[in-house]
Amino acid sequence: MNQIKGLILVAVCLLGMTFNAQANIQKTLTNICDIVKSDDSLIRTAMLNNSVEAGTLLIRKMPKGALRSAAKDSKTLPQWAAEKGLANNHLLNVYAKRVD
Repeated sequence: MNQIKGLILVAVCLLGMTFNAQANIQKTLTNICDIVKSDDSLIRTAMLNNSVEAGTLLIRKMPKGALRSAAKDSKTLPQWAAEKGLANNHLLNVYAKRVD
């Protein structure tokens, strides 16, 4: 009987740990999505580091309206890229296809 109680206790603990891990993952993903929706600085970082795959994913997941709007510095992504000498960056092609 004690062995069964022990197994039940272990199962309950494992279930609780699994739920907690899933909740933490969901919270982290929600935070990432909020960052992407509110600011395109992650796309800018991807451009600066020539991270085409990451930048492409961010551009595809970000709402079109947010992509078109200016960031906190009042510059759109193409404006910012031109100022940084990144006007020929591949991610601007991905951006143009997404917003048009």
